[in-house]
Amino acid sequence: MSSRGAADDQALAVADLLGQAGRRLRRAAQAQLEPYGMTWGKLRVLRHVAEAAATSGPIRMSELARAADMVPRSATTVVDELEVAGLVRRRPDRTDRRAVLVELTPTGARALADLRAARAVAARQLRRLLERVVTDPEGS
Repeated sequence: MSSRGAADDQALAVADLLGQAGRRLRRAAQAQLEPYGMTWGKLRVLRHVAEAAATSGPIRMSELARAADMVPRSATTVVDELEVAGLVRRRPDRTDRRAVLVELTPTGARALADLRAARAVAARQLRRLLERVVTDPEGS
């Protein structure tokens, strides 16, 4: 085999390993979400609701859809599911009768804190692994 062929094989092997690592990381992250009945979309919406609560209070559904980069109907469906789970609640906007506000419940705040803590642990583990790879690329 030519040296170019061997280099191509090595590049393909590295790409395959990176792809496998990415899939394993996604599966592990999804496993962290499952005990909370959470998906990536739900987590994204929950985080936006929490960020709004920390800065300006409850968020309008239309603003939430924009912030989460979702069509309003999809945001409504996600908020429906989060509300059934007790993580958020809706209430009327006192300044605009047509608008609905979404706010985090205490249960939602606890779930988000738990998820952030679990993800922080996973991030530290991944960082340690990557630091080992970078500082000792030959694995000696």
